[in-house]
Amino acid sequence: MANNVDIGENIRRYRKLRGLTQEKLAEFSDLSVKFISMVESKKSQNISIQRLEKIADALDISLATLVSIPEKKDLSINDSRPYSKLLINRLTSMEKNTAELISKNFLDTIHLYEDLLNNKLK
Repeated sequence: MANNVDIGENIRRYRKLRGLTQEKLAEFSDLSVKFISMVESKKSQNISIQRLEKIADALDISLATLVSIPEKKDLSINDSRPYSKLLINRLTSMEKNTAELISKNFLDTIHLYEDLLNNKLK
């Protein structure tokens, strides 16, 4: 299996994870809708670093993330759980200590919710 980076697919994937249309991504990156569409549809893979940086900034991800081959964990999350997928992708794009703190707080909230449910059911 080839390990080629599909930048257009990465842009589409992260755009959809952020809930953005091509129009909004074009607006946020100060690029044209036509350009975004061409890149996503693989009609143009010749993209300058400056344009990639604008797109990465608009998607709130690093340039390295944008041009990386997606990890299997990103692809294994069921599409029927878009918020779970978005949460995991946001956490993995954060600084490690920040992501761990947010994850711990989120898990504490889940445990509190479960405790409340268990007490209601008794």
